[in-house]
Amino acid sequence: MTNEIGENFPLYNSAQEIWETTKEAYSHAENTSELFEIESMLDDLRQGDSHVTHYFNSLNKYWVQLDKCDTIQWKCTEDVATYK
Repeated sequence: MTNEIGENFPLYNSAQEIWETTKEAYSHAENTSELFEIESMLDDLRQGDSHVTHYFNSLNKYWVQLDKCDTIQWKCTEDVATYK
């Protein structure tokens, strides 16, 4: 762990607590950091002087990335139809 990241965990009592919290914050398994980054980009995105088409394409790009991060547990074949 780099010092920059380690400085965020001064109040934890054990290495296990630090590693569990770090895993939750930075793990790609749960996509936490990636989701935060995408949602931050969407939050900051504004049309401004851009054409509507360019703005929509930018929004759509981030929406697709969010969909890729979505982990869905399918319970039956009907779930696919419901999801679509």
